Amino acid sequence: MSIPDPASTRWAVELYDLIRVFRRISSSIYGLLTAEISWVLFLILLGKISPSGSLWLIALPGISIRVVVASLWLPGATLMFLLWLTWSRFATYVFLSLGRVLSGLLVALGYVGIGVYYTIVAICLPATIPLQRRRALR
Repeated sequence: MSIPDPASTRWAVELYDLIRVFRRISSSIYGLLTAEISWVLFLILLGKISPSGSLWLIALPGISIRVVVASLWLPGATLMFLLWLTWSRFATYVFLSLGRVLSGLLVALGYVGIGVYYTIVAICLPATIPLQRRRALR
């Protein structure tokens, strides 16, 4: 078994280094930035190795579908962002803060509802007092 040429395996070493860097910074905003840049570089590489010869058009061998690279960028970036939100637990902080605000609003809305109820009762009270007196006299 022969030893592979170091130039042909350099990409694997660089990819491994990128993964190691991402493991260290995955929970920070720099991890998101690294993931998004890696996604863009992957799409550019995919466009370059495409048999169609176009950087912007991907036609994979054996598949008769032609996909424009620009149409893959946004869904992939959005998916990476949502996965990063879950992975970094940043979404937890956002939802906890949002929950506190919404619970405060719900309590305030309850107090407003109680106030509206008693206001309606106070407005209708003069109309109902004579009816109650008439009922009591019968």
